[in-house]
Amino acid sequence: MKLVIARISRSLIAAVTAGAVLTATLALPAMAQDKITLVWVGYGGASGEAVKKLWLEPFMKAHPNIEVIYQTGVQWAKLKAMRETGDVIWDLYEGDLYATDPENYFEKIDCTVVPCNEIMQDSNRSTYTIVTRTLVNGFAYDKAKFGDNPPKTWQDFFDLQKFPGKRGVLARPTAAGTVLMGAMTGAGVPRDQLVPYKLDKAFEALNKLRDSGNLVLFAQGPQCPQLLRDKEVVMAGHCDAGSIVAANEDGANLGFAWDSSIVLAASMAVVKGSKHPKEAMQLIAYILDKNNNAKLSAQVAQGPANTLAIDKVDPKYKDWTLAGHPEVKPLTYDWPYLRKDGQSINAAYEKWFSGN
Repeated sequence: MKLVIARISRSLIAAVTAGAVLTATLALPAMAQDKITLVWVGYGGASGEAVKKLWLEPFMKAHPNIEVIYQTGVQWAKLKAMRETGDVIWDLYEGDLYATDPENYFEKIDCTVVPCNEIMQDSNRSTYTIVTRTLVNGFAYDKAKFGDNPPKTWQDFFDLQKFPGKRGVLARPTAAGTVLMGAMTGAGVPRDQLVPYKLDKAFEALNKLRDSGNLVLFAQGPQCPQLLRDKEVVMAGHCDAGSIVAANEDGANLGFAWDSSIVLAASMAVVKGSKHPKEAMQLIAYILDKNNNAKLSAQVAQGPANTLAIDKVDPKYKDWTLAGHPEVKPLTYDWPYLRKDGQSINAAYEKWFSGN
């Protein structure tokens, strides 16, 4: 009898063990499926590195089942092709909206997850897009050239008598929005009358620089501080304030005309067709949280979009963001207008700087 019981016991143990192994084996694929991968497409560069270090890595640490892959190469045409073919490989799109039908490209922003009521109002916002941070554009100048009487406004930028010397101007079709806004302001167009764009006024101001031999065109943003450092120009626009502070950290002596500020709000959206829209929306909510949104300012000169995070901007770069200049009333994009007429404006600007 004891022998029979022993045999039954051993058989039972073997069966239980085999069942446990089978259960564990069957559970492995399910566990693997719990790992979610999100693809974020952004502009890269210094701001991209800051995004990865100060937003994405902490988010992944807090959500170990989610991996976020950061890719560069923001292209509206590529996003459009993905939507048309149904082969969507991006989950989060960090780029400006160039269409009047966002519902065909993006998911609605879930304001039960994202703190929408805390986020700054900007024309780059919509039901389908939210803004995550702010960048400041404007013109920079050689501090050694002007001493205690530096240029401050776009009128100064175009005033060759009061501030003689060559000016650098960004010659790229997609820069038309800011370049022409500055030129119109320099020509005396009131800020509340900039839209629709007064192209005749803008080109009149730019032609004065060109006809006087004081115009230097450049095609890439990094050339802005470099032209100033090389003494090829005394002022240069349109420059990102972050590129100027970076140049100064490298030994340059450049100033930034804060009264020429044009604020750019970086737009973020969840791509329609994403396999993980819920988790993508959670990531947006994380970076827009008032305790997280200003963290980028510890590494780059960019401000938060959450209005409750203004007082959390890192002191290191506060003076290079609008948070450090509350007296400034920057010019802003009118994105609904530019989405409608932007292509023709870009083409007109390209025709001007190419001489055609």
